[in-house]
Amino acid sequence: MGRGLMKNLLELTVIYKSGGCDKVGMVVENIYNGGYAGRNQEHVREHIEELAKVGVPAPTTTPTLYPLANYNLTTGGPNSSA
Repeated sequence: MGRGLMKNLLELTVIYKSGGCDKVGMVVENIYNGGYAGRNQEHVREHIEELAKVGVPAPTTTPTLYPLANYNLTTGGPNSSA
């Protein structure tokens, strides 16, 4: 792990069809948000053109990756069992 990075340990429960389960820990160092990504590149291009009309510069390549702080990844939320 590089200098200045905080550890983000996620603890997950894997539930098997057989009924058993295991607890698994996973350290997350890096997460990224994919931008301008889509199944239909024509729709992606249309979206880029819409954004250009309101002053958002077009990316040089697609898809783009935006690094996020690793603490943004959690197991909590409305559908979590936590």
